[in-house]
Amino acid sequence: MNTSIKLAEIQASCRQCSLSELCLPRGLTDEELTDLEKVVDQQPPIDKNQYLYRNGDKFKSFYAVKSGAMKSVFTSVDGEEQIVGFHLPGELVGLDGLNTKRHTCDCIVLERSSVCELPSIRMEELCRRYSGLHRAMHSIIGKTISEDQSMLLLLARRSAEERLASFLVSLSQRSLLRGVSGSEFDMPMSMRDIANYLGLAPETLSRLVKKFDKTGVARIDKRRAIILSHDKLNVMVADCKH
Repeated sequence: MNTSIKLAEIQASCRQCSLSELCLPRGLTDEELTDLEKVVDQQPPIDKNQYLYRNGDKFKSFYAVKSGAMKSVFTSVDGEEQIVGFHLPGELVGLDGLNTKRHTCDCIVLERSSVCELPSIRMEELCRRYSGLHRAMHSIIGKTISEDQSMLLLLARRSAEERLASFLVSLSQRSLLRGVSGSEFDMPMSMRDIANYLGLAPETLSRLVKKFDKTGVARIDKRRAIILSHDKLNVMVADCKH
C-alpha cells in the first residue's frame, strides 16, 4: 500500500465531502452532524485487489465508499464465485453482515479506493441518542438492500439483452447521482466481472456488446461506456419489468 498519503486526503470532514448528499442522512442538525463526524473513521486508500473484508469476518462496521469501486463476491459451498454487487462512490458497503454479525461475502477492491468507516457500535449509540438519525439510517439501509434485491431479481428473470440494458441504466443513474455524466462514464469492473454478475458467459456478453453498438444503443470501449440512445435502453428496461 502506498504510504505517501496526504493527511488532508484522509481528514476531510463530512461537511466538505462532495458525496455527503449520497451517503449521509439528510436533514441532520449541526449537533447530530458534529457527533457523526466524530464517529466516522476515514481510512487510508486501499490498493486494487485488496480485501476490505472477507467472508466470515466479524461484522464491526459499515463503510461508505469515498473513491474508487469495489465488488461483493459470494462463494458457494462448492467453490463457485458469484458477484452479487458493485459498489461505487457514495454507496454503503458491509450490509451483508447485519443479520448474522458475520460477513457472508468477500468485498474486493476493483481500483485504488478509499472508504469512510462507520463503526456499528458507535453508530448504534448515536442512533439511540438521536431518533432522527436512527430513522434516517434505517431508511438508507433499507433502500440499499431493496435496490440490491430488486436488481438481482431482475437479472434472474430476464433475457441476456434485458440484463445488460438494466445494468447500463443502473450505472448511468448512479453516475448522475454522483454529479457526473450519465451518458459517458468509466466502468471500474472488467468485462469478465460484468458477465459473472449478469449470469452470462463472457462470449455471450461480448456478442451483446457488439450488438448494442451496431444497433445504436450503447458502446462499451474497454472500461468506458457511452450510452448512444437512452430512449432505446429505457424501452428495453421498461419491457423487462412487465
